[in-house]
Amino acid sequence: MTTVLYRGPQLPLEWMAAHGLPLAPLLLHPGGGATGHAGMCPPAEALLREAGAFDGALVVLAGACDQIRRAAANVAAGSSRDTLFLFHVPATRGPAATRFYRDECLRLSRFLVRWGGTVPALDAVPAPLTDTRTPRHGPGVPIAVVGGPLLAGHEELYAAIERFGGAVAADGIEGGERTRPRFPTDAPFRDLLDAVIAARFDAIPDVFHRPNDALCDWLSECVTERGIRGLLCVSYTWCDLWRVEQRHLAAAVELPAFFLELDGETCLSVRTLTRIEAFLESIS
Repeated sequence: MTTVLYRGPQLPLEWMAAHGLPLAPLLLHPGGGATGHAGMCPPAEALLREAGAFDGALVVLAGACDQIRRAAANVAAGSSRDTLFLFHVPATRGPAATRFYRDECLRLSRFLVRWGGTVPALDAVPAPLTDTRTPRHGPGVPIAVVGGPLLAGHEELYAAIERFGGAVAADGIEGGERTRPRFPTDAPFRDLLDAVIAARFDAIPDVFHRPNDALCDWLSECVTERGIRGLLCVSYTWCDLWRVEQRHLAAAVELPAFFLELDGETCLSVRTLTRIEAFLESIS
């Protein structure tokens, strides 16, 4: 049975799972050096570099930024098989955006059925899926971390924070609590797809949203409720969305902030680790 590799919490994972094909997160790896293409972030470069390893699998990507959309187009152009699906995620909110997202879900359904999936029953009860990290609430200086997806190996960031006396009290990096789907237990839904849209498209705050008040509100609520004392913002080279918005987030919560920019290194450099240690010392 064909496996579906996916990347992006904005994807309707429960809707995808209802088609009966096995799902697995798409792990991308750093290239071990500086970014080689101007205007392309390390995750997008990794997608181009590792595309040859996707043979035999379907790939579904959330098109929420220009870099990933550009890389997906290049991968699709270089393949003779129509096995990559780019799911266009609206940046705005409202009835028109919701209809567009629903139409993308139906377009995705036709793609999955064409590759052996079954048409899902719309009256089915959604089975919430999550591949988010387990919250880490250890002792130490409570901080919030925010950012997009991390490449494989860069999650050592969490261990480094703990080693230097910090504690991640709010995980706003993609794959953390911020991007967990929110299925209301008391709200009636028209059908399965309606429930998934509410839990993912409507509920997950993200940096590319316009306006992005929901992201600021989520972070502000975490700061107020959890006694957070500092903000660590993680972005990759050429990620314009996070580079701009992280400063707005820091201003909104009025906390000491450290802006960490990563490149294509296979692990966190000594310089990066030293800067993290210095930041935690300054707010302890």
